[in-house]
Amino acid sequence: GAMVACLRDDNIEVRREALRQAVRWAPSGDDRPAFAESLVAALASGDREVRRLASEAMAAQAPEALSMALPLLESREDTAAAAVEALIRSGRPDLFQRVRAHLERLLADGVKSARMSARAAANARAHRDSDDAAAYAFLRIALDDYAIHAAASGLGAMRALHGKRGFATVERGVLSNEPLARVEGLETLLNFGPGWLAAPLAQLLDPDAFDVMSTHALSGAELDALAHHSDKWIQAAAEAAKNGLGEGMKELIALKQVSLFSTLTLEQLSTVDRLMVTRHYANGETIFIKGDVGTELYVVLDGEIRVHLDHEGREVTLARLGPSSVLGEMSVFDAEPRSAGAQSTGSTTVRVLRKDRLQALVHEHPEVLMEFVRNLSQRIRKMNEQLESGVQEAAPTNVVR
Repeated sequence: GAMVACLRDDNIEVRREALRQAVRWAPSGDDRPAFAESLVAALASGDREVRRLASEAMAAQAPEALSMALPLLESREDTAAAAVEALIRSGRPDLFQRVRAHLERLLADGVKSARMSARAAANARAHRDSDDAAAYAFLRIALDDYAIHAAASGLGAMRALHGKRGFATVERGVLSNEPLARVEGLETLLNFGPGWLAAPLAQLLDPDAFDVMSTHALSGAELDALAHHSDKWIQAAAEAAKNGLGEGMKELIALKQVSLFSTLTLEQLSTVDRLMVTRHYANGETIFIKGDVGTELYVVLDGEIRVHLDHEGREVTLARLGPSSVLGEMSVFDAEPRSAGAQSTGSTTVRVLRKDRLQALVHEHPEVLMEFVRNLSQRIRKMNEQLESGVQEAAPTNVVR
C-alpha cells in the first residue's frame, strides 16, 4: 500500500513523515507483514530520526515486528541501541529477558575490552620506537570501539526503562566533558538502577575506571584469544599486533587522528576511507586558489600545506597545516568560492573527500558536524588575530595567483 511505499522511499524526509504517521495508525490486512518488515528495516537505518520513529511505531502499532528485530541486537553502531530501546519498550516479559541476557553478556565483554585497551597501552609503550606501537594503537581503537558500542546499548536500555525525558539529564551528565557533571551523572545513574545494568554501564562511562599507566601488557596468549573475538575489528587488530599492520589499517589510524573523524568507529572510518582518493603534490604546487568553487575537503597525511590570503596588497600566511589537519571544510556549508588559497610546502600527500560524499557523512553522523563548527571557529579566530596584528610573511617566488 501507499504507507509501505512511503516507508521504503529513497527520500529521507518522505520516510520520516511516513514513520510519524505510522506511530498513530497502521495498515491492516495483507499490508501488515510488509509494514512490519519496513519498520524493522527503518530500525537499521543510518538516520537517527528514522530509527527513533521506527522504534516508537513498532511498539505502538506493530508488536509482531518486535520478534523480527531481535537479530538487530547483534548489529553495531546505533542500530543495536535502537533495537534495545524498541524491545524493552514493548513491555513483553519474554523479549525483556532476551534483551537482558544479551546486555549482561555485552556489558561484561565491554568492560573486559576497556580493561584490555588500557593494557594494550602498556604494549604500545614497550614498543614506542617501532612499528609495533602503531599496531597496538590500532588494537586500542578496536577495543575502545567495542566498549563504546556496549555502553551505547546500555544507555538505550536506560532510556527505555526510565523514559527519555526522565533519563535525559542523567545521560547529559555521564557524557559531559566536565568532571563534576560527569561524577554527579554517574552517581545518579547508579541510583536509577537496575544494578545489573547500571553498575557495568557506569564503569564503562567512567574515564578513570581503567588506569592506562598502572596496568601490565597483554600476553601472547591473550592476543591469540582476541584474534578469535566475535568482533571482526578486534580480530583483525589482534592479528596486526602479532604480525604487523596492513596498509589499510595505517590509513584508518591516520583518519582517526583527524579531529573531524575522531568520534567515528573503525567501521565508519573504513566507509569514509573508501569514499576518499589520495593525491600527491610537489613542493610549491597549488592545491586551490582564492575564488575557486569549493567542492572538496582535504586531509593532510604527510607534508605541509600553507593557507594564504592577499590582504591590503600583502600576502598573509593564515596557517601551516601538517599531518592530520583538515582544510576546505567550509565547502560543506555553502557553494561560495574559496576564501583563501592553498599550496604545498614540500612533498605533500593528502586524502580528498568530495562535497556530496561529505554532506552524506555529516547527515548520517551529526557529531562530525560539531567538529566542523569547532574547527571553523578556531580557524576564524586565528585568522582574525593574524590580520589584526599585521602578521606578514615574504611571499615565495612562485606566488599562487
